[in-house]
Amino acid sequence: MYAVTELVSQPVFADVCQEYDEFCSSPHGPMLSFWTSYLELVGLLRRFLRATRQGNWQLHLQCVRELLPWLFAYDRTNYCRYLSAYWCEMTLLPVTHPDAQAQMDRGEFAVQRSGHFFSRVPVDQCLEQTINRDTRVSGGIIGISMNASAVQRWILTSHIRAEFTRCCKEAAGMTPHDEAHKALHSAAISASIKSLQEVHLLLESFSNPFSDSYLFNIASGVRASQEVQHDLLSALDKGRVACEQFFRMRLYCQKMKTFTRSYLN
Repeated sequence: MYAVTELVSQPVFADVCQEYDEFCSSPHGPMLSFWTSYLELVGLLRRFLRATRQGNWQLHLQCVRELLPWLFAYDRTNYCRYLSAYWCEMTLLPVTHPDAQAQMDRGEFAVQRSGHFFSRVPVDQCLEQTINRDTRVSGGIIGISMNASAVQRWILTSHIRAEFTRCCKEAAGMTPHDEAHKALHSAAISASIKSLQEVHLLLESFSNPFSDSYLFNIASGVRASQEVQHDLLSALDKGRVACEQFFRMRLYCQKMKTFTRSYLN
């Protein structure tokens, strides 16, 4: 089985990419424009996950900046506010906190729990998988006690109980030795290949959706109205305009407060 780096270096892969670019650049109507933008967004999300898995800080910041126009386009208000401020603060780390910048460059914004490559996870996910899981009680933490000081002691000692739980599981042989990602197991690979083949057969049974001059739902066949079609196809451009306006008015010039609840666009 070829490694990914070997596959992408094959001449046939370069030929497929060239054919795809030529196909996308040719006029095929709104369906192609919509699904091309969808594939670009999926690719962006995959690069964002790759940045976390590899601990690549610069790629992480690049993906955050590229995601912002999409968030503005679809009115994800909290993400727009706080992720914009986050990006600005993180890009200034070399000036404001050079020691923290060095840590981020080493990939310490994500947690490496195993010795396998491409297996880092976000910090909050690591907490859910370790301390929060090992200190879980029946019925949840809410309502375990009406005594505030008892709850505080329970929280302050949670990491110690989690460590005891982990050691007991290791002594009992309950800790799995295979630390490879689930997606790399043979069963998962076989299931992915089967799913891919099913999708391929389904697409082959369809007629060419890119030959139509209007946007429609490929599952139901319902045609989108001109207003919906225009909104979907121009979403990224509108998001870029709103994003630049937000940065200019609230972050660079501070003519408006960053976290006010007024309409962002």
